[in-house]
Amino acid sequence: MAECNECKYEHVISALQDEIKKNSEQHKEFYKNNEENLYKQGVSDTQQKQILDTLKDIKSDIAELKSKPGKRYDLILNTVAQWAILLVLGLLAVKWGI
Repeated sequence: MAECNECKYEHVISALQDEIKKNSEQHKEFYKNNEENLYKQGVSDTQQKQILDTLKDIKSDIAELKSKPGKRYDLILNTVAQWAILLVLGLLAVKWGI
């Protein structure tokens, strides 16, 4: 192959070589960013799973707590009603002199 001292395409070849080098660096950066994003996505998926598990636990706890106050309310209401009846009976007994 003969050497070309005055190659009219030398500037084009040089520009293409620079472009290849630039593209290579951009590809490396792209793949590096892609790997980082994949790692971050994995971390986010793990955190999301933990949050969903926690929410399920909280939901079951809330359901349990919802059922208990109703029972407590009924117990309080029954106790107040019993005391009210005893008070009325006591007042009637005092009034009648029993």
